[in-house]
Amino acid sequence: MKYKKENIIIVLSCLFIIILLLQNKESSDYYFQEYTVQLGDTAWEIMSKNNFANKDIRKLIYYIEKDNGIKSGYLFPGQEIKIRIYETR
Repeated sequence: MKYKKENIIIVLSCLFIIILLLQNKESSDYYFQEYTVQLGDTAWEIMSKNNFANKDIRKLIYYIEKDNGIKSGYLFPGQEIKIRIYETR
């Protein structure tokens, strides 16, 4: 029984390390760009135009909200926001 517990601990530790490595990789393949919101802009449209690496738009919109401290749907003309631009490989 002890042998099985050790295997479980090893497997969970490996999974944890893999998750950490994947998170660090994602954070290193983008840069921030300043964007001035125009009349009629939506987060979806902004990220659709700047999604050069074909990332999930929903995730990019989440990052707009997170990085700028705003709630969904609260963009206004003239507002300066940071958007994540992912590099293509």
